[in-house]
Amino acid sequence: MRSTATTPVDTAGFHVSNLEIERMFFEARNEYLAGIDIDDLWHRPVVPLLRELSTRFESEVVGGADLECATWVSSRSRRSFVMEQWLVDRSSGGVAATCRSVHVTVGAEGAVEIPDDLWSAIERRNGGPTESGATERA
Repeated sequence: MRSTATTPVDTAGFHVSNLEIERMFFEARNEYLAGIDIDDLWHRPVVPLLRELSTRFESEVVGGADLECATWVSSRSRRSFVMEQWLVDRSSGGVAATCRSVHVTVGAEGAVEIPDDLWSAIERRNGGPTESGATERA
């Protein structure tokens, strides 16, 4: 899944803060999950919760930059899945930042196996089967 973003106009000509880049990743992750074919994802008995987040800032981002964020699920285990993100400067094609997040599925009793319907919806969103070590999905 790809989404576009423009850095805030009030930062034009200045360095965009790392917190602003994290906000872009956060919004893209939520957009990805909102786009899977599951009704009322956050009010089900089992929900995916963020367990781990790692962001690497690859290059400076200047305010007003035209950015694109690619978001996809790259792998899974029984109880969790890994989401990858790239933030790319559309004018240069350079990677500005990358983010890797681990989401664990949690029910009332704690971490549980990923429900089949949730995993099927993620694979549909990704455009096909997702395995450990898979590469980007559009």
